[in-house]
Amino acid sequence: MVYLWVCKVVCLCFPCHDYSYRVPRDQATQSASTGHGEQMESIGLEDAVTTHNGQETEDMKKHAIEATAQIKQAMLKEHETNQALEAQIGKLQEELRDTQDRLSTSQRAEERSREALKEAETSLGRKDAEELAARIHQGKALQESQQRATALSRECEALRHQVESVTRQLRQVQETLAAREYQHREELRNHYTLDSPELKELLDKKVKAVERSFQADLVKQQEKAEKLGQQYNELENEFRYALHTEEARFLEAFRPPSVQEAGDGARTPDRRVPANLRADSPSNMPPTPQKKNEEEEKEEAKKKKKINNKNHNNLQQQQQKKEEEDLCCFYEDFLMNI
Repeated sequence: MVYLWVCKVVCLCFPCHDYSYRVPRDQATQSASTGHGEQMESIGLEDAVTTHNGQETEDMKKHAIEATAQIKQAMLKEHETNQALEAQIGKLQEELRDTQDRLSTSQRAEERSREALKEAETSLGRKDAEELAARIHQGKALQESQQRATALSRECEALRHQVESVTRQLRQVQETLAAREYQHREELRNHYTLDSPELKELLDKKVKAVERSFQADLVKQQEKAEKLGQQYNELENEFRYALHTEEARFLEAFRPPSVQEAGDGARTPDRRVPANLRADSPSNMPPTPQKKNEEEEKEEAKKKKKINNKNHNNLQQQQQKKEEEDLCCFYEDFLMNI
């Protein structure tokens, strides 16, 4: 920012007179180049439109030829299907005629048989009718008894299947009960009370493992904090170096040129730089770098202390949370296993 401010001051003090006659010349060249570019673009667009129209007409012709060929093929397929359907219709009509003839003959035979039955019934007497009725009744009774027997046999088979399924279920239940009893006995053998020494040993082992992991995490976090501090110091040194370079540039920009004089070697101030912007004026004299460096170092030390304290507190909180979570998980797993 200081360098830009110095450049602005120099430009105001020493304006360039060549800009007044360069602007119209540049504008004329730009207008000519833009006109020629627009003509070339219009010609290119016309060529592209003509080529696009030609391609569209050719594509339309190709699509029309393909569509006509597809329509012809579809017409031929429809004609062939119509012929096949007509042949099938003729065959079906012939079959219908044959079936109608057969039906007519069967109906005639039925009528004849009915007439013969009527004649036989009339010829036979009442005895024959009673005997036939008794036989019919016996046949119906036999059919009913057979139906009942089949129903009873089906019921017996269903009952057998049910009994078999029930026996299987009983066996499965007995097996599961035996397995559960065996598991329960083993659990009772392996069961530990809360005051048992074995449980205490397990808890001690788990606690030691958690402490080891906690210490390892703590070491990792400390290493990370040291790395971050080193990075911060490097960035701080780079920032100081940049400030020193900018200060040197500022002093060089406002330093008056030396003039050779006879005698005691006095220096005359530069007429081009105003008096209020000279480097040797008391109002523009910068503060001493030693004071600046001391103040900056104090502020940076305070900032570092604050950052380190915050990082340390955050690490402690994270470690406490991890320890609590690990202990909770361990107790939950232990209780589930019990």
